[in-house]
Amino acid sequence: VYSRSCAACHGRDGRGDAAAAAELDPWPRDFVTGKYRVRSTHSGEPPRRADVEGVVRRGLPGTTMPAFGGLLSEERIADVVTFILGVGPRRPIGREPEALRIPEFPDAQPADLADGRAVYLVLGCWKCHGLNGGGRGPSAKGLRSDEGPRLMPRDFRYEPFKSGRSPATVARAALSGFIGTPMPSRAEIMVIPREAIDAYEESIPAHVRSQLVTFRSTAPSAAELATMDDDAWEALRDENLVALAHYVLSLDRRHGFFYRVFRQRPESEGRPPRLEESTRE
Repeated sequence: VYSRSCAACHGRDGRGDAAAAAELDPWPRDFVTGKYRVRSTHSGEPPRRADVEGVVRRGLPGTTMPAFGGLLSEERIADVVTFILGVGPRRPIGREPEALRIPEFPDAQPADLADGRAVYLVLGCWKCHGLNGGGRGPSAKGLRSDEGPRLMPRDFRYEPFKSGRSPATVARAALSGFIGTPMPSRAEIMVIPREAIDAYEESIPAHVRSQLVTFRSTAPSAAELATMDDDAWEALRDENLVALAHYVLSLDRRHGFFYRVFRQRPESEGRPPRLEESTRE
């Protein structure tokens, strides 16, 4: 199955080095290194088997990786994933990596979006993804993957998300990060003490600092965080994570008559090059 359906891009041995690879954006995944970016596991952990099967089944929006769910049976998908995982780093037999715990996502309220904007600013997401989510923040230029190609941060307004657009997929990306890229895990800093907001405020553009006022007024102090038990800490983490995910999705500008007419299936399109620069991701 791999030879017929995957080797033309990912290479005979799974190293992502087939003849067609150089023309693709992003480059095909190197299965031998095992650096999977679409995962439901903690930072630094390999993917769960279901993560890889899901990518084979539904493809990766915004890339040239197609969906094989309508082409291969579930048995064939399981077979090819067994091969793909087998050429990578050794995995413990009979044990899957722990899955991230993703909270429930109620409908977004205006207060959630305001808090999400504040989290977006304080965590520094804007430095790469831009204040408007357009992927052109002050730190965006010159970013590279571990493999070497230059890349650009995701444009939250118009570009497809590889895992699809949903609060849960945004939350997983924030918690797990993308291995092999400058996108780190935010899992350990999602709970933000008031002192951290004060310390970071000067680095945020002056014209948006007022957007932190309400969020800061409700943020706990470092001393208060130190007295929290695990359940209270996780509840606060979930609150900030939900707000951030809703805010990122609110940046979507893929609406309106002309967009629907001329880009009817944006989640199925490959990612276009920007300004003749390599943007492999």
